[in-house]
Amino acid sequence: MCHLESSTCAAEAPKWWYRIAGLLIALFSLTLAPIAGGSLPENEQPPAAYQRQLEGLLHEAEAAGEIPVIMELNLATRPEGAYATEHSKQNQRDNIKSIQERVLARLSIYQTKRLKKFKHLPFIAMRLDSAGLQAAGNDPDITRIYQDRLSAPTLAQSTPLIGATEAWASGFSGSGQTVAVLDTGVQSSHPFLSGKVLHQACFSTTYAPYSASTLCPNGFDSQTGAGAGEPCSAAAGCDHGTHVAGIVAGKGSGGTSFSGVARDAGIMAIQVFSRFDDPDLCRYGSPCVLSFTSDQISALEHVYQQKDSFNIAAVNMSLGGGYYATACDSSEPATKAAIDLLKSAGIATVIASGNEGFRDGISSPACISSAISVGSTTKTDTVSSFSNSAQILDLLAPGSSINSSVPGSGFASFSGTSMATPHVAGAFALLRSKASNASVDEMLNALRSTGEPITDSRNGIVKPRIQVDAALAEVGAPPNTGFLALSPAEGLSVSGSVGGPFTPTSKSYTLTNSGGATIGYSVSESVDWASIAPQSGTLLSGESQVITVTITGAANSLAAGGYATAINFTNTSNGQGSTTRSLTLTVTGTVAANDKFSDGILLQHSSGRTEGSNRSASKENGEPNHGGVSGGRSVWWRWIAPAVGEVTFDTFGSDFNTTLGVYTGATVAALTTKAGNDDTHGEQSEVRLQTAAGVLYHIAVDGFNGEEGEILLNWSFTPDTTPEIEISVVPDSGFTATGPQGGPFSPTTVTYTLTNVSSTTQSFQVDNVPSWLTASATAGVLAPDASTVVQFSINGNANTLQPGNHDGAVLINDIARSMQLVVAPIESTGNDHFSNAEVLSGLLPERRSGTNVDASKESGEPDHAGNAGGRSVWWRITPQVTEPISVDTFGSAFDTTLGVYTGSQVSLLTLVASNDDAAGGLQSQVSFAATAGITYYVAVDGYYGANGAISLNLASVSGGTPANDAFGNAIALNGLPLSTSGHNAGATREPGEPDNAGITGGKSVWWRWIAPSPSRMVNIDTFTSSFDTTLGVYTGTQVAGLTPVASNDDSGNLLQSSVSFQALAG
Repeated sequence: MCHLESSTCAAEAPKWWYRIAGLLIALFSLTLAPIAGGSLPENEQPPAAYQRQLEGLLHEAEAAGEIPVIMELNLATRPEGAYATEHSKQNQRDNIKSIQERVLARLSIYQTKRLKKFKHLPFIAMRLDSAGLQAAGNDPDITRIYQDRLSAPTLAQSTPLIGATEAWASGFSGSGQTVAVLDTGVQSSHPFLSGKVLHQACFSTTYAPYSASTLCPNGFDSQTGAGAGEPCSAAAGCDHGTHVAGIVAGKGSGGTSFSGVARDAGIMAIQVFSRFDDPDLCRYGSPCVLSFTSDQISALEHVYQQKDSFNIAAVNMSLGGGYYATACDSSEPATKAAIDLLKSAGIATVIASGNEGFRDGISSPACISSAISVGSTTKTDTVSSFSNSAQILDLLAPGSSINSSVPGSGFASFSGTSMATPHVAGAFALLRSKASNASVDEMLNALRSTGEPITDSRNGIVKPRIQVDAALAEVGAPPNTGFLALSPAEGLSVSGSVGGPFTPTSKSYTLTNSGGATIGYSVSESVDWASIAPQSGTLLSGESQVITVTITGAANSLAAGGYATAINFTNTSNGQGSTTRSLTLTVTGTVAANDKFSDGILLQHSSGRTEGSNRSASKENGEPNHGGVSGGRSVWWRWIAPAVGEVTFDTFGSDFNTTLGVYTGATVAALTTKAGNDDTHGEQSEVRLQTAAGVLYHIAVDGFNGEEGEILLNWSFTPDTTPEIEISVVPDSGFTATGPQGGPFSPTTVTYTLTNVSSTTQSFQVDNVPSWLTASATAGVLAPDASTVVQFSINGNANTLQPGNHDGAVLINDIARSMQLVVAPIESTGNDHFSNAEVLSGLLPERRSGTNVDASKESGEPDHAGNAGGRSVWWRITPQVTEPISVDTFGSAFDTTLGVYTGSQVSLLTLVASNDDAAGGLQSQVSFAATAGITYYVAVDGYYGANGAISLNLASVSGGTPANDAFGNAIALNGLPLSTSGHNAGATREPGEPDNAGITGGKSVWWRWIAPSPSRMVNIDTFTSSFDTTLGVYTGTQVAGLTPVASNDDSGNLLQSSVSFQALAG
C-alpha cells in the first residue's frame, strides 16, 4: 500500500513504461492510482470507500508503529444455529481454523501482536505494523480489514411502569434464566445481587499507543472464572456495570423495597473494558474506561460457548458510539456475525442506542440490524432528551433517573440509554421464563406489539415503550387461539423533497395467523397521504396475507416538515398479536450543496463573508463533533491560506445556535482538528488559528443538538507583517471551474497581474500548479513598478479526472491562490425506454457510463438473458463496417444482464445475443457478427432488479492493430491518479520483448508515464479489464533492452493484474 506523501526525490530518473499483455482478445482498462490494498471476490473491483479506509489505516500504522485491526476471512459461513447437525457445525469451525492458520502463517514474518482468534466466527483480531497491514490487504484469504474501534459506556419507579410487578404476580420472574452483562464488571457481593452472579469472565486489551491497560484481575488480556468479572476501579465509569446488572436482575431485601426487572434471573458478568489514561481519548476526563470491538466479540463468542451450561435469554450491551441513520451491518461485520451466532441459539443481543440526542441516527453496535436497539423514556412516558432516535430503533424503556446498585453496598440514580437497555434485557428473561422455545423475533414482536406507543416530539417517530405483562400474554398462546403475527418488524419511513418524488413509494407487510383458530383482521391509518390494501379480511390457521402500504399523490402537496402516524394491525377476533408500525414522511426543501465534506464550497478570498443554510443537512459516518458537540446538521466550506498568518472564522449573524470546527485532512473520518468552538458570543461560534501558506482548511458549521437555520460565515485573514511583500498578486481571489466528467469546463482560464512594488528588481516563481492547469509563465524577473500577467488554463488532464472536487493552491513566491475544479458525474441520459436508446458512435473501441437506478421495464420488453430484471436501459449502435463486435458490462457496480437485439418495437425484437454472467463474475459479455448499416439495440438490466452505475464497453474483435501495439508508439499518460482504456485486439509481440510475470503472452500494448514530483509508491492495476491480463513495468529506451521494475499475472483471486513500486520523480 502506498500514499501520496513524498519520500526522497531523485535528481534524475527514467521514464516508466507499462505493458499489458492478454491471452484473450477484448476491451480492457488500466487504472493508475495510489495503492489501496485489500483482496475481494473474483472480478469485483475494490470500492473506493474501502480503498480510502485502508489508506487511513496505513497512515495510522505508520505514525503509531502499529494498529489494532479486525480482519474478515474469505469464507462464507452461517450462524451455527442454522445447522441441523453437530457435524456441520464442527466442519465450519474446522474451515475457520484452517484459514486462520493459513493467514497467520503468512503474516508471521511481520510484527504481529496480541492475536485474538475466534472459534465460531470467520475473523481474526491482532495488531499489525504497516508492512503487515499491507500484506494483509493483499492476502487472498482476507476480504476486508477494519479498525478495532473503541466504545464507551452509554450512560423504584421503572419496574412497575413497564408491568414487571404484574409479571411477577403471574409467576414469571425470570427464574432459571440468565442475562449476560457485557460491561465494566459486576460486584457479585452487593446485597442487591447476592447469589446472582453465576459466571464471570474478562476480555480487556492492553495497547500502549492508546495508553490502554487491561482491567482483568490477572493482568492478562482475558480471564474466566471466579473474580474475573468483578468491577474495575480507579477510573470513571467503573460503577456502570453493577448499576446495569441491578436493573436487569437485582432483588430487594432487608430495607430495599424495589427489585430489577427479572428479579429471580441470574447474571453472567463479563468485563469488556480497558483503562485509558489518554485525555484525548477520554471525553470527560482521564483515566476512563473504553472497550475495544475485538473484546466485545470475544465476549459474545464466550457467551455462545456457555449456552449449554446456562439458559441465556439475552446479552446486555450498554455501550457504543458513532452515528448511523441506517443499519450498519457492512461497517460492523464481525459484531454482526457474533450477534447472529447468538440469535441462532435463541439469545437476544440488546444494545443501547446512545446518548447524543440524535434525531435521525443511533450509535454502533446498536445499529446492527439483528441487534435489539433501545432508546430511553422518562417516567412520564416522554422520550428522554439525550436519547438517540431513528426509524431503525426497536424499543423504548425507562432510562431517566433510574435507581440501582453501585459498588459498595449502596444505590445511585443514573440516567441514560444504558439504563433503558437492561429493562429490555430483563424483559427477555421474563418472556423466556414463560415461553422457553420462543424465538428472539417472536419475543421481540411481542414487546413491539404490546408496547405503549410513544411519539418522539423531536421527529414524530413512534416507538413502543415495553409493557412486559402485556407481552407475556402474547407468547406461548394456547394452540386453540388465533394469533396475529406480523413481519417485517420495521416501520415505513419515506422521504423526498417538496412536490415529490418520495422514496420508497410503498412497503409490504405479511400478516400470518400463527395460532390454531380462524381470526379476522383490520389494518388502518389516519392520514390522506397513504393508502392500505387490503384493509380487512380473515385468516385461517397458518394462512398469510400481504398488506401493502402505498404513498399517495396527496404527499406531493405537503409543505416541508415531518409527518407521522401509526399503521394499526388489529386482530379483530381476540386481540392476540394486535400491533402497530410507525409511518413517517419527511418532506425536505433543497438540501445544501455543501452538506457532505467532499462537497465543501471553496471560499475564494483571503477575507470575506458568505451565506448558507444547514436545513435538512446531515452528519456523515465518522464525522467529528464540531466544537465538542454532537450536532447532526453540518455543512462544509474550504479555504486555502494565501500566506502565513492568522485567520478568524465566526458565525455571527446566523439565526440559530451554531457549532464550528476547522480541520485539515483528506477524508471526513480522518481529520485533524485545528480549532473548534460552540458558543463565543451568545449562541454563535468563533475560532482563531495560525495558518501556513497554501494549506487547505475545512470549515464545518453545525447546529447545537441538530438545530438548523440560516448561516452567516465570516472570515478574516491577517498575514504576518514580515517579510514585506515585494511582488503583489491581483486579484485576491482563487479560481473555480466546473463541468461534467470528461469536460468541457467553464471558465477555462484565470489571469493574475504581478507587480513589483519594491524599489529593486525582483524575480518571481510559480509553483504547485495542479496537473489539470497550465501556467503561461513559471518564472520571471520584474523591474521596480513593472507588471506582468500569468494566466492559468485548464488543460486536457482535466478530462481524465473522476467526479468530485479537485483542490490545489498555486504559490506565486510565498503568496497562495486557491484553484478548484469541480467535476460533476455524468447524469443519466434518459435511456430508460427502448425508444430513447442512447446513440453510440460506432467508432470502436467505445466506452459509455450510465446508471439504471430508478429505471423500469417496459410492457412487452423481453427478459434479457432469461432473467426478469426490471431496471433496463438502452443504447443503439449502427456499425460503419461489417466485423465481429464484443459488448460487455465489466466495471459495472452490480449484477448485470445484457441483451443485443434488432427490430423497431420493444415488443417485437429479434434476439442477436445475450448473457448473464461472464468470466465467472457478475457482469456480462456477448460477441456477435455485426453488419454495417444495421442498427443493433443493447439493453443492460439488473439481475432481478439489481441497480447501480453501468460501464458499457464495445470493441472490435478482429481487424487491424491498436495504435500502441509497438513499444515505440506507447501512449503518453500524465498526472496521478488517472485512468485510461484501450484494447489489445489484433496486437502483436515484438522481437526481444520481455515476458510479463514470466508469461509469454503475445498480444501486448504499451503506455508510458513520467512520474511527477515527489517520488512515491504507486499502484497500477487492470481490475476492470474483461480478460485474463498480465502486467509489466519497465525502464529503458529500447524494447530489447528494458529493465524490469515490477510485474504480475493474477492479483489475489482475480484474473486481472496489479503491481506496486517506488516511482522516482522525473
